[in-house]
Amino acid sequence: MCKTLDGDEPVPWNYFFGWGDPTLLPDYFTQVSNGKHKHVAELVYPFPGLVDNWYRLSKTEADYRDDPQGDIFDLQTFLEDCLARADDDPNIPWELIGGIRVVANFDYNWATGSPLYANLGGISRIWPVTLLPKFAWSNLHVVTHEMHHAEQGFGHSITWWDKRLNFFDIMSENVNLNSCDNKHPLYGCLPMGPSSFWTSRANWTTDDRVYFVDPEPSIQTFILESLHSGDNTGK
Repeated sequence: MCKTLDGDEPVPWNYFFGWGDPTLLPDYFTQVSNGKHKHVAELVYPFPGLVDNWYRLSKTEADYRDDPQGDIFDLQTFLEDCLARADDDPNIPWELIGGIRVVANFDYNWATGSPLYANLGGISRIWPVTLLPKFAWSNLHVVTHEMHHAEQGFGHSITWWDKRLNFFDIMSENVNLNSCDNKHPLYGCLPMGPSSFWTSRANWTTDDRVYFVDPEPSIQTFILESLHSGDNTGK
């Protein structure tokens, strides 16, 4: 959790522990991966008891703006500064960290998730990293979308009419966060599952959930069910 020099702390540090509630991210990843991917817990840093409960950076929000109007934000520099601040924290058990979610105190109109090679805690490796402004970390749909980019390497889903609007796939590039069907009182829009294209690519789709079409006879009837219905029967 990082805040600019002039920034506030929009939520208490323990807000992010809630992502690890068994009914949220752990349940989501267990369901969409057919039990092949386990989301164990959320470790939140810095721990409370410091002067600041969020890492305070040395630059103001204006310092990260790339133009006089402040319409463009230098997210890359903010990310690097935040990771450097975390790297100075001796309490982080880097050897236990699977992925990194950098949450920012400011808002911006997009978030990002990707693998990043870095040396953190003396460990040089490729880390799955997401950078989440306010609108992103307050909606688990966006958090999970960016996690799939960073951790599984999923791209944006493309439909024949508009690459941004696929309301049945979390890897769609866009979603209306103001009118989602499944909303949590604290964590906003909850994630829908990825399409079978992505679950197959991650080796999460088992053969019993795949329907192979026989070219003969020419007319066949089968039932389509939700891939992430919770009963592991969808095809």
